[in-house]
Amino acid sequence: MIIKNKNNMYFEILYYGDNIKSKYIDFPFDFNMKLSKQLDLLKEDLIHIEYTNGYILDVGYYPEFSPKGEFKIVVSKDIYDNQLIRCTTKDINTLIEKIKVAVNFVNKGVKNHA
Repeated sequence: MIIKNKNNMYFEILYYGDNIKSKYIDFPFDFNMKLSKQLDLLKEDLIHIEYTNGYILDVGYYPEFSPKGEFKIVVSKDIYDNQLIRCTTKDINTLIEKIKVAVNFVNKGVKNHA
């Protein structure tokens, strides 16, 4: 179940794990509106989290602002081209679940490489 934040800050308060070095989030999604009515929010750079051990979580929408686009979730290590997880979805609820899976993967990596 998704808790809808009245200030459209769900992705700001989502748990991204421990040992975060830097965090960029620019995705004020409104769960009370259809995704198709928020195309102006759907850009390539939505979420970018860097962890202290070199893991990177990156979420974007490709092609940006397009009704035919999709979300892309990538977990990489040290450089973007070293992708360990890469998945896509067009559904916002699936996006949230895939972000949680990615964060769980990173957290296990953080603990194994600490």
